[in-house]
Amino acid sequence: MSAPQLVEAMATLQPLLERTTLLDNLAGQRAQLAEQGEVVRDLIYAFSHDLRTPLMANALHMQQALRGAYGPLPEEYCRTLQNGLDANDSLLSLADQLLTVARYEGVKLRKNRRR
Repeated sequence: MSAPQLVEAMATLQPLLERTTLLDNLAGQRAQLAEQGEVVRDLIYAFSHDLRTPLMANALHMQQALRGAYGPLPEEYCRTLQNGLDANDSLLSLADQLLTVARYEGVKLRKNRRR
């Protein structure tokens, strides 16, 4: 192969090599994003799951107090406990939503891996 032919062949192949490099870079970035997504999903799952336990315990104690398990309570204190229960329910709902999202994302990731 002569020098001019070699130069022409290299000029022809250069864009293909650049595309290949670009595709390799994109594949690497996609894999990195998928891995980061898994880490975030796992953290959300663990956080929301661990958050539920103390919230459930707090709700149980507040409900028992409202039922008179610790003796009679002033009306103002009962209202405060009820407000606490309402806030606790909101946080439990948020934790449940986070768990649902984490589970959904986990199923989605497993389906994408199978493809």
